[in-house]
Amino acid sequence: MDSFSHHKLELTLLKRLTNEIGAALSGMATSARAGKNSTCSRSAHSDNILLSCLVALASRGLLPRNIEGTSSARVIATLSNSLFGINRVLVDNCEMSISIGKLLRSLESSSEPMESGGIFSALPAITRAFQKYGDAGINAIKNPLFVGWVYQCLLSQEKVLTEKTGGKNEVIAFTQWFTPEWISEFLIEDAMVMPRSTFIDPAHGAGHLLIPALKRSVSLMEQAGETTERALQIAISECIFGTDIDPFLTDLAAFAVYMGSRDIDRHTVLTQPNLYTIVRNAEIGQTHSNIGALALGVDSLQDSLRLLVLNSEGTLPLNTLPSKFSVVCANPPYMSLRTMPPDLAAFLKDSYFASRYDLYSAFIELTLRLMDSESKASLICQQSFLSISRFEKLRAELNRECAIQTIIQLGPGTFASRAGEKVNSAIISLTKGYPVQPLKFARILHLEEKHVAETNGIRSILQTQEADSGDKITNLSDGKSIAPWCSEFVSELFLKHPQLQDSKNGIVVVNGLFTCNNKLFVKRHVEVDDAERLQYVPYDKGGGQKWYHSTPYVLQWLNDGDNIRNYRATRGQSRSLPGEDFYFQKGITYSYIGTQGFKARLLSDNCVFDIASSSLFPPEELLMYTLGFLNASLVRYLMGLLNPTINFQIGDIRRLPFITPDTDTMLNVTALAEEAVLLSQQVSAAGAGANFLEDAKAREGQIQREIDNQIFALYRIPDSIQKEILSDPWVVRGQDEVFQKTKPARR
Repeated sequence: MDSFSHHKLELTLLKRLTNEIGAALSGMATSARAGKNSTCSRSAHSDNILLSCLVALASRGLLPRNIEGTSSARVIATLSNSLFGINRVLVDNCEMSISIGKLLRSLESSSEPMESGGIFSALPAITRAFQKYGDAGINAIKNPLFVGWVYQCLLSQEKVLTEKTGGKNEVIAFTQWFTPEWISEFLIEDAMVMPRSTFIDPAHGAGHLLIPALKRSVSLMEQAGETTERALQIAISECIFGTDIDPFLTDLAAFAVYMGSRDIDRHTVLTQPNLYTIVRNAEIGQTHSNIGALALGVDSLQDSLRLLVLNSEGTLPLNTLPSKFSVVCANPPYMSLRTMPPDLAAFLKDSYFASRYDLYSAFIELTLRLMDSESKASLICQQSFLSISRFEKLRAELNRECAIQTIIQLGPGTFASRAGEKVNSAIISLTKGYPVQPLKFARILHLEEKHVAETNGIRSILQTQEADSGDKITNLSDGKSIAPWCSEFVSELFLKHPQLQDSKNGIVVVNGLFTCNNKLFVKRHVEVDDAERLQYVPYDKGGGQKWYHSTPYVLQWLNDGDNIRNYRATRGQSRSLPGEDFYFQKGITYSYIGTQGFKARLLSDNCVFDIASSSLFPPEELLMYTLGFLNASLVRYLMGLLNPTINFQIGDIRRLPFITPDTDTMLNVTALAEEAVLLSQQVSAAGAGANFLEDAKAREGQIQREIDNQIFALYRIPDSIQKEILSDPWVVRGQDEVFQKTKPARR
């Protein structure tokens, strides 16, 4: 029964229950039709969502008055009795309940008729499916967010995402990933501390932050002396606000708020919740706006966008919402500049310049604009804004406007409902107008640590920065990064020593070539005919190998690259080729996409290098030392601090603190790097058997430790910090896969 605990609701049981719903409905005409069409559109899931809503209502014995006498009402009555032992349902006539009834009617209109091969025929199977999970299943159904999690499970199916990738739905399709409850609870607890706080979630989704906010709002007012009934009414009408770009999700969020409200008090008269979809004025009731809640921070958009009321029953001006809030919490949508629609990218450039590189960062800036003179905010977002250079202006604005109260590094795998999720997430809490408190922080990177946080709560593992947080959090590379978990000794390395490219050792870090069309210009060596071979040169496209790799790719290189220059010009790019002064030279490249941590290797011989293979070019006498230095555990650790994402930029390499090595250190590290390169070359050659491969891995591990010791000594790293570095996830990641047996590249 432990696997179905409250905190694991969305990870385990909901997926199973969603599958049970689908199996129970598999004989229905809608399901059969969906299978024939090989699509899983939202309308094809109406049966699943409708049934989930009816089951949730049945678990509480609730019936909106405006669906009395309908098929939905009969399903509720049947399931209330068979599943939950409720003989008489409560007919609810409040305004919020009537709105829920309208949602059910809308879902029913797009579903198979219930009494002609529809949900009624599946009720026995549905009852059996839920009963087999016992109390755990019943508790899951009674969770106010049950329907939202069912929708998340349906949405994460590949066919849904494939169908929704184009046109107006692309922002919706790739940004709806709901917040795990152990994180939602912490965000609200950390930000909502006063009764009658006005709260907004500007990207509310299915209500995963609205529900804990509602509960805490009521609880704080009860503690201040209000009755439960009055506290609930005030919370609904005056305190809790939410916006989204998807009207269907707004409906699901309203359903969750209704469930949560009735869990607090069964009989309180409830008004319509303050939940709205932001739409274009010219398209009211038809479509969303990609801009969404970001419009709330831009005065000039007050006339062009509107608030769509629940059930699409008219609109209201944007200024219906308060302009400032005492609490802002969000799990903002993620979408990078290169993948977002052009209109959204242009809007961010004009209205959210400091945060224009990603949708989530624009929501951080929006949060600052929504906070009043005494506010708290708490968000879960990508952690890249804490460190990478493109967000330096955003960090500066954040530090001017607020004090940082909490930073929690979550790493990848936080959104377990999103299969394959590799986004490195973080929680950040901000205050404005409150006394500055010692900074609280944590790193919850391993699965075991996440389990502890889920079970005991995040607060149980928070550490406190004793010194003034304003001086301690911006302590890397002249205050350009935020990393409170970094020790003072390590942070001072950035202040004591010159940056790698400015070390006066002649090391240069450059971007590689962007052809604008690799399919046109790049082939594998084996794909080139002998007659054409002189038209091509080796082309290094990057990759995560360590020490050595010979590229299997070649680049069409006519008239000193004029074919590529001319093509780039037709695509609006400069005829000058990025990095061209260093083509065909000896250099070092690194893992641009570091899913297995940071790794460096020699650039392929006599090659042109791709943007994904951006490279360093030291003087020849420093080449092998620099390779060994870059593969040192200290450097891998520092790279994780400078850019804790999976995409390493040349700016991060340039910022590394670099000590000119003494003669002994340079000779020792050079010899070790040369041996590692030789091992890697032997492994990649034909005939390297399994025994040799294991011996090579063992020796490479020894080389790694010896290089680490040399670099630790050069930088005078204390033993205690050495242990911290060597156990860091960015350092240990991928070390077991240093050598991978590959076929030798043809030359």
